[in-house]
Amino acid sequence: AAAREQYQDEMIELEEREETDAHKALLEKEAAAREATYVEANVSGISELFERMMRDDPEYAKLKEVPNPEHPELMQELPMFREKWIVFVEEFKDAMARQLERKKKEHSEWKTVVDGALGEGDERARVAVAALEDDRKRAFQTYGVMVELAEGEEIGP
Repeated sequence: AAAREQYQDEMIELEEREETDAHKALLEKEAAAREATYVEANVSGISELFERMMRDDPEYAKLKEVPNPEHPELMQELPMFREKWIVFVEEFKDAMARQLERKKKEHSEWKTVVDGALGEGDERARVAVAALEDDRKRAFQTYGVMVELAEGEEIGP
């Protein structure tokens, strides 16, 4: 009985681990799809902008070292600013992803209209070419009849 309980516990633990792994895989897949959309919307590097800005700013490095008793909030507010920046960046990236979807939809609608207009033009061109071919055939037929008549007149008396 103890062995059976241990086996059941191991099976339950294994199932939970599989569910967790499946959930992680799903989250990774969604994150990859989101990142692909951000790359397509040309906002992929914006998340690292704040860190690069702080890391590459020589004045920030100096400011961080200098104590400022008159305005200690300057450096204390940086974490709050960073949190607001992260929220803003996520909102911005989502807005750009929505804009990309609108752009794709607009492009699709434009392409449909252009293809329709080109299709109508193509159809008019086909009709015109067919009419030209008919006229050409009639002209050659008329020419042939006229040649036969002309030849017949010469043969006659």
